[in-house]
Amino acid sequence: MENMELFYVWWLLVNGAQDYLALDFFLGISKREEKKWVWVWVSVSLFMTLLALRFQIPGMFLIHMLLLILFSRRVLMMEWEELAAPGAVLFTLATFTEGFSALAMSLISSNLEISGQGLSLQVFVSALSFCLYAVLLRRVQGKYGHSLYRPDLSSLYLLLLPGACMVLAVRFCLRLDSRLFEIYLSGLGTGAEFTAVFVMGASVLVFFLVLESFCKVLSLREEKQAAVFLADQRKGQETY
Repeated sequence: MENMELFYVWWLLVNGAQDYLALDFFLGISKREEKKWVWVWVSVSLFMTLLALRFQIPGMFLIHMLLLILFSRRVLMMEWEELAAPGAVLFTLATFTEGFSALAMSLISSNLEISGQGLSLQVFVSALSFCLYAVLLRRVQGKYGHSLYRPDLSSLYLLLLPGACMVLAVRFCLRLDSRLFEIYLSGLGTGAEFTAVFVMGASVLVFFLVLESFCKVLSLREEKQAAVFLADQRKGQETY
């Protein structure tokens, strides 16, 4: 019983840290300095996590994401155009790391004898999943941050929809938000975990390829605008 209580504390810490990184990602992309609201959001999310642990509520991930978007929209007064691309990235990375964690535990439990070590392995896998989430989030912010914050080009965000929809479809097909996830996965037969890892990895790879293309389109558009601006300047100088 004491081990379970420690695990719940660990789970709260990991979820709190993930929620901190999520809102900090929104603020970093939009170049905002309202850090005080990060802790308000972390407090709200921890309360939601407590409810989920206490009452074993399935499907909290989607509710969590929806509330994060609404919190950013209503409290931080961010526009929908500002939230579109960062929200798609957050959803994809969170789905990937959560799916990785669930599939890793399923793979370990089905192939190894872990009696008495289950909680320790869950802590290890969740810590690894969190590190992966943090590294990917910082990588995306550093490499694509400028391109993701372009509210004036919100129509181009439609390019991200196919990749995000693919990740969403994989999430629902694997039933990651269901209590029956492991039973469903085991019912698919031998090697289902490896197939699921491959499918999820492929869907995330497609999303990042689309994201890379999206950023290149924006870069080419900026180069074209700069070239037009320079040409107009030359014409103006020639006139005088």
